[in-house]
Amino acid sequence: MSVEGFDDWDNDFLDQLILCEEQALSSSNPTQPPPPPPQSAAHCGGDISYSPPRELTQRVRDASFNHSPSAICRTRTFVVSPRSDKEREIDRLKRELGRASNRLSHLEHECLELRRQIDNKDEQLRSVCLRTEAKDAEVDQLVKPLEFRRTKSHHVQALHPVEVAKISDLYCLLTKISCDMVKLEALVEALVDLCALQNVIIVYRSLRVLRCAVLRDTVMIEGTSSGEGTAGGTLDPGCIPLGTRFLHAAVAHKTEVRNHDYVMPVSRVDWDSLFELLHKIAMRVNEEHVRLEAVSIMNMILMKTNAYLDREKFGRLQVFQSVSQLLKKEAGFGVQKQAVHLLYLLLNCPKLMAFFCSGCNDESKNAGAADSDATNDSDFPGFGEVLQGVADCLACSGSDTKELKLRRNVIILLAFLASSGKCGFQILLGYRLLRRTNFLALILQVLISEIDVEAPEYVQPSEVFKERTLLIREAIILLNRLVSNPQYSTQVLRVLTSSREVACLTIDIANRLSRKRKWLWQSDTTARQIRECEIVDLAWVFKKRIFTFFGDSIS
Repeated sequence: MSVEGFDDWDNDFLDQLILCEEQALSSSNPTQPPPPPPQSAAHCGGDISYSPPRELTQRVRDASFNHSPSAICRTRTFVVSPRSDKEREIDRLKRELGRASNRLSHLEHECLELRRQIDNKDEQLRSVCLRTEAKDAEVDQLVKPLEFRRTKSHHVQALHPVEVAKISDLYCLLTKISCDMVKLEALVEALVDLCALQNVIIVYRSLRVLRCAVLRDTVMIEGTSSGEGTAGGTLDPGCIPLGTRFLHAAVAHKTEVRNHDYVMPVSRVDWDSLFELLHKIAMRVNEEHVRLEAVSIMNMILMKTNAYLDREKFGRLQVFQSVSQLLKKEAGFGVQKQAVHLLYLLLNCPKLMAFFCSGCNDESKNAGAADSDATNDSDFPGFGEVLQGVADCLACSGSDTKELKLRRNVIILLAFLASSGKCGFQILLGYRLLRRTNFLALILQVLISEIDVEAPEYVQPSEVFKERTLLIREAIILLNRLVSNPQYSTQVLRVLTSSREVACLTIDIANRLSRKRKWLWQSDTTARQIRECEIVDLAWVFKKRIFTFFGDSIS
C-alpha cells in the first residue's frame, strides 16, 4: 500500500474505512444462526440415564445445527473472526503509518542535511569570491604603476606604415644584437629614429628603452674613469649629490689620462643631436611621463660630459628658456625635480654659470627700463622666469617625501649658486621675486614651516622624518655658510635683520633648532642622530652669530 498522503487522512475518514471493511467481511462470510438456549438439567439427566427406551432416544439430529462444544466454539470463533481481521488490518495500517512517519522524518533529516551542505558550499563560494576579489585588487595595485597612462583621444591613433616599418626594424635589430651580429650603437640609432615620430606612445616606449641604453653606457664610462669623486655617474639622474662642487680642470684631466687604459670605448652616438632631440620632445609633448623620461636622459647625457670641456655646447639659450617651463607646478613634481637637476648640471660649467648670472643681473637691472621703453623680449631671454620657477619649487606645498626632496634639491642648488662667486651671491640676496622677497627670506619661511610641522605630538613616518631632517640640515648649513663668509657675512646679517618680520623668523629658527630634543620613537638612527646632534650644533653656531651681530649693532 502506498503511504503517500497517509498523514492527510482524518479520523472520520478512518472510521468510515473501518466500517466499510467490516461490512465487506460480513457479506463474504455469513454468520450461523445463534445457538439455541441451553437445555435444562432434567433433560441433561435424561440423556445420561437409559430410560425411556433406547429407541425413543435415538432421534435423528438436525444436521444443520450442531450443539457440540467444539462446534459451538467453532461457531463462536467464526463469528468473532471478522473483528480480529479488522484489528489486524488496523494494526497493519498503524505499522504502515509508522513506517511512513519514519520515512518522512528520514526525508526531512536528509533535506536538512542537504540544506546545510548547500549553505556550507554557498559560504565557501562567498569566501572564495572574496579572496578572488582581494587578489584581483592586489594585482590591480601592482599593475597600476606599470600601466601606461592614458593619453588624450587625439594621441590614440592607428599606426602608420612608416611607424610599423621602424618598429619591425627595431625587432630585427634586437635579434641581431642578441646574436652579437650588430653592436649596441645601432640600437641607440634605431631608438632615436622612433623618438622622432609623432606617436606619443611609441615615443614614450622608445624613451624608456633609450634611457636604459644610455644608463648602461654611462655606467661603463663614468664608473671606470671617474672613481669615487664622480658626481652622480651611477646615481639617480634626478638627485643632486650632497656637497658636489666644481671639479678642478687639471685634476679631472689627470684622472682621465691616468685611467685611459681602463676606459671602455665611447659610443659613437652624436650626443649633441640626441640632446637637442630630447629637448624638442620635452617642449612638444605635455604628458608628464614623456617629459620625465626626456629630461632624465638629458641629465644622463650631461653627466657623461666633462663640465669644463664639453658641457658648454649643451647650454643654449633655448635650453634655459625650456627649464623655466619645466619648473612650473603644472609640469608635475617628477619633472620639476629633473628640471632642478638639469639646471644644476648646466651651472656646473663655469662658462654657463657666468652666462646665467650675467643674464639674471642684467635682467634685474633693466626690468624697469624694459617695461617703460617697451623693449623687445628678445633682449631679455627670460632668466628671471628660471629663478621664479626655482622659487616656486622651494615654496611648493605638501609634506610628502617627493615634495621634501624637491625643496632639499632647490636649497642645494641655491647653496651651489651662492658659492660660485659674487654674481651668484647677489642673485641669492638681491634678486627680487614676484612677491617682493628674496631667496634668503624664502628659505627662512620654508625652514620655519618645517619646524612647525614637527610638533611634539606629531608622529611622522620614518621616511618623512628622514627627508625633513636632511632638508633642515641643508638649510641650516647654508645659513651658517652665509653668516660665516668673511666677505658677505655683514651683508647677510643685515638682510636677516632688515625688517621686524625677517628678524623674528631668524631668532625663532635659531632658538628652536638649538634646543636639545629626543626623537626616541624614530627608527632611523642616522636621521635621529643628525636631528639630535648635528642640527643642534649647527643651530648653536648660527644663534651665536645672530646674537653677536645684535650686540654689535646695539653697542
